[in-house]
Amino acid sequence: MSHTPLDVLNVGVKDMVEYVYATGDLAAQRSGQSAHTGQQCHTAWQARYGLNDLKEVPIDGLIAYHDQVVRLVGRIDGVLKEHDGIIIEEIKSTHLAVGTFSKPIKDSHLRQAQVYAYLYALKHELATVKVRLTYVHYPSYETTQLNYAYDVAFLEHEVRLALETYRAWMKRIVDHHLEREHSLEGLSFPFETMRESQSILVEKTYQTMIEEDILYAFAPTGTGKTMATLFATLKTMHKKEDKLFYATAKNAQRQVALEMVQKLKDHGLKAKAIALHSKDRLCLRSEVDCDPAVCPFARNYYDRVNDALKDVFEYDGIYDAAMIKDFGALHSICPHELSLDVARFCDIIVGDFNYAFDPRIQLVRFFEEETYRMKVLVDEAHNLIDRSRSMYSASLSLSNIDYLKTYLVDIEPSPHKALRTLYGELEHMRQNAARNQRPLVAFETVDEPLLEAVDEALDALSILMDQHKHHRLRKIFREGYFELIQFKLVHHYYGLSHAFCVHFEPDDVRFEIKCLDASKALKETLTHAVKGAVLFSATLSPMDYYQQLITQGVGKSLVLPSPFDPKRLGLHFDISTSQRYKDRDQGLPRVLDSIVALCETKAAPYILYAPSFAYLKKLKEQLPLPNVSFHWHEPQRSPEEKDALLERFKSDPSPAKILMTVLGGSFGEGIDLAGDALVGVMIIGLALPAFSDEQQLLRYYYDQQGFSGFDYAYTYPGMARIIQAVGRVIRSETDTGVAVLIDDRYQQPPIQSLFPAHWTQRYWLEEDDYLQGYLKAFWQRYEGGL
Repeated sequence: MSHTPLDVLNVGVKDMVEYVYATGDLAAQRSGQSAHTGQQCHTAWQARYGLNDLKEVPIDGLIAYHDQVVRLVGRIDGVLKEHDGIIIEEIKSTHLAVGTFSKPIKDSHLRQAQVYAYLYALKHELATVKVRLTYVHYPSYETTQLNYAYDVAFLEHEVRLALETYRAWMKRIVDHHLEREHSLEGLSFPFETMRESQSILVEKTYQTMIEEDILYAFAPTGTGKTMATLFATLKTMHKKEDKLFYATAKNAQRQVALEMVQKLKDHGLKAKAIALHSKDRLCLRSEVDCDPAVCPFARNYYDRVNDALKDVFEYDGIYDAAMIKDFGALHSICPHELSLDVARFCDIIVGDFNYAFDPRIQLVRFFEEETYRMKVLVDEAHNLIDRSRSMYSASLSLSNIDYLKTYLVDIEPSPHKALRTLYGELEHMRQNAARNQRPLVAFETVDEPLLEAVDEALDALSILMDQHKHHRLRKIFREGYFELIQFKLVHHYYGLSHAFCVHFEPDDVRFEIKCLDASKALKETLTHAVKGAVLFSATLSPMDYYQQLITQGVGKSLVLPSPFDPKRLGLHFDISTSQRYKDRDQGLPRVLDSIVALCETKAAPYILYAPSFAYLKKLKEQLPLPNVSFHWHEPQRSPEEKDALLERFKSDPSPAKILMTVLGGSFGEGIDLAGDALVGVMIIGLALPAFSDEQQLLRYYYDQQGFSGFDYAYTYPGMARIIQAVGRVIRSETDTGVAVLIDDRYQQPPIQSLFPAHWTQRYWLEEDDYLQGYLKAFWQRYEGGL
């Protein structure tokens, strides 16, 4: 019997086994990073393999099953070659102490190993095969091993039984894939017209995904990047295993992506789509604690999840946070874990950068398993540089360790000795660093005694986590455990692109493993774990800077023209004053006059971007405009409070209103105020990161790598903020607006070389020039038809 490729269905061994056999509770996942700890345990154990042993062995096998050919796909942790035969090893991480169990922690663990053993025996024509389950304790790395031997006939019987149980669910998945494929064949672009630059982006995205390549696309505001990249990528999803991951930096971009997905669904796309959210956002309890002894929604999760998946599958809308929480509550299971299980059958996944790139949070099931072919779109990709550094960084607070040491003094078994030792190591480092008399002191490595003290403290807190599920101090030692585990997890990646920094802060001392450059890890993900990636933004200049700091120069580039008439954006550069930190007070009167000129020339909505909150405070004290409605961005506001501020600004009926915020903040990008909702912006300063020991550390690192350290640490990040802020003004073909940029450094040729090509309508103001006249002339030209 012959079969066409469409007759063959890829089924992940782990997917099938977990659906059929998983029962009981969610793992406590105390670290919050179970996939990452699992990777570390695998790596640590596999490092002990002999020369003839194989690790991470891809395996698959075709099984004719009723009217379907199933291709079981997976990856064997270890194929061990011993004198008396082959052993198929499955490695699992655990927080359970070694010696406390003598059978598999979960039945699905052994079942997964059995399927791998069957596929290996089938491929190598073996009659019998041995299986070993190796449990590696984290963080001690001690092991428990369970050994088995099987006839292949027995294993085949078990595999076919599993397929029989999995059959009904598998049929739903197959039917959906056929429906998706049919809808994609007939899917047309959901807007009547396609802009020229948008058409180019569609073409290049399609080509990139077909070739499984990497593309950097500089696409100015208004190009229609989200729809272009979504539409083109979907058109390349010819295999049932293909998935699209749309990675975003901020909630506003996620919402735009979801709106475009819904537009495609309204236009005929039959695709399952989900928006991923954090545990905090999805948790049904007042406090996140995933231990089944504490959380009823983690208890017996696997006994109820299959019914929940079937219910969710019948829903045709986008799976957003509210919907997932409703289904979680209905079935009394954890919504966050449910969202990750639902994502297995989704075609489009929209989520934060972390889910794709942060090793502590990354969806390993999608980016490392052979079952899926992930295609990645990275929105506002310029944000990935700073975000990726934070993904590979972690810190310990001296005051937090002291707090733990003080408050856990009487609890049993006592962690006091371990915490006292850890505090002593940190205090020793603090004293050494203090001799430098600087706010930040960097070291090349983390001292081994400190790492040993971290391990001892982790062990002590781990015991408390196991033995005290409802203790009144649980929140304290749980948070301490998190802080230490993050530090240990990140240290796993410590290398030449890291530094160990001691930060002397006003009321604390912080010890940070600081990542200076995460490009090696990002490159690894984008070149080996995905099947095509497009990184796009209105701020990717200079292109080689972004390519270097994300994928070490790997990838093609595309620069698109602006789709809008550049005459509609009036750029007014006031170069009469310096806005360097030491000169800002002297230039304040000119800034105040400019704000008055802006509002008096045209009463309209504006956004003012200041260099700092301290500067905003000075403006607030001196602004002489009683008829203008000001909306002030206060420091340390939550995302919800920032959203509320933007809503108040948008709904304010005042003819003249200004949102007063800071450069580089949440209002500098990702907000869409088209038409009369925003008529102009004023930008005070050049937005360079503040001169600090931390930025100097980056500068020195990039100098050592052969790049322009000052530009990499200061100039390029600063200009990215400027370009994003100006990009808020023109959002459609009919928009017209102004941007006023105040700083004498804008006249410097290196700065001007970074201006986007569509910044053609430039007006330069010197000391004797008055902004009001320039603005009047611009608006008169506009009202006269340009």
